[in-house]
Amino acid sequence: MTRNSPRLTEASRKLEALTRAGVDTPPACEGDDAFIADKGTLLPHELSRMRLVCSRCPLLEPCGDYARTARPEAGYWAGMAYGRPEKATAKTA
Repeated sequence: MTRNSPRLTEASRKLEALTRAGVDTPPACEGDDAFIADKGTLLPHELSRMRLVCSRCPLLEPCGDYARTARPEAGYWAGMAYGRPEKATAKTA
């Protein structure tokens, strides 16, 4: 995103809304470091657990609004992993 781009402005607005909503209602993922990890470091069972946590979160909608707009470089937002997967390594025989 370039500085002052419409997407950046919209993402900032949505992050502010998410932050305000989280003041009185903490997110279900609060304190769980797995939610800020790169998706390439997460195992399938962790992703399943995180998806379940998100599905029960009272902030699912504002979190998803922010993530779809900002397209974060890492983390797990509203049931979706963001970031780059780890590169597959070539296996040697």
